[in-house]
Amino acid sequence: MRGREEPIRRGVAAIVMVVLVLLMDLVIMGMVLHGARDHDLTVRRVETVRAFYAAEGGINMGIRELMNGSDEDGDGGIGSISDDGEGATDPALGAATVRVSRSIEAGGTRLTSEGRDGASRRRLEATLVGSSGSGGVPGLWASYFDDGGWPSQLAHIEWDMSPDETGVVSQLNWPRTSDSTPFWIGGPNMNYGAEFTGSIEIGEGGSWRFYTESDDGSKLWIDGVEVVNNDGCHSMRERSGRVSLTEGAHEFMVRFFERSGNHGLIVSWRGPGVKTKTVIPASAFTH
Repeated sequence: MRGREEPIRRGVAAIVMVVLVLLMDLVIMGMVLHGARDHDLTVRRVETVRAFYAAEGGINMGIRELMNGSDEDGDGGIGSISDDGEGATDPALGAATVRVSRSIEAGGTRLTSEGRDGASRRRLEATLVGSSGSGGVPGLWASYFDDGGWPSQLAHIEWDMSPDETGVVSQLNWPRTSDSTPFWIGGPNMNYGAEFTGSIEIGEGGSWRFYTESDDGSKLWIDGVEVVNNDGCHSMRERSGRVSLTEGAHEFMVRFFERSGNHGLIVSWRGPGVKTKTVIPASAFTH
């Protein structure tokens, strides 16, 4: 019997050793995986922090553009950041990237900022109360419409549709340019419409004359009243109209369309304190 028990004991001992070795391997593997998870978590935490600060920095940059009335990052819009798909104009934010878009809502202007770093995304929003059509922010609000047809007058543009692009412009001063140049970044070079709305500040009450010089058609309204009619298909042409205005802010709107060929739009004024026809300065516009 002892002869048989001895091999059995040796076999059991061998099995126990194998089990112990397997358990040690599992413990070591668990330690390695735990360390890898800790590393991944550390990387993710760093990426999350950088994405958050990128989003916060984007909001601050957008507000600065709105307050200064200037497109500082060169993406074609005031208040938006890195919103043209061109990486060369994006601000440097270390390893993180940011994109800020802008929209008009009831009672204010909303900035939406998304910071990105690796797999991490952080989104922040800010609303500037009172900056929607109330004269709170420099510049005019611009809405662009990519028309699929061949418009020959302003009425052919579907102005009630959602615009294909929006932004802010400081003034309306685009001399005639070639038909190969888009009117806005990423936009077409023909068959489009553009609408500019906001407020114009009149420094001294009296009789004012307004001018639109455009290729193709344009019209100008103040306080909802049509002042200049320069509609239709034509080369760069100027038309004007006169209106009596009181001192202070007045509602302002210009619509413009382009069919084909060269295009351009310049809006000027003359009145009390402005003796000669002058392109309306950026300081006169808010929205």
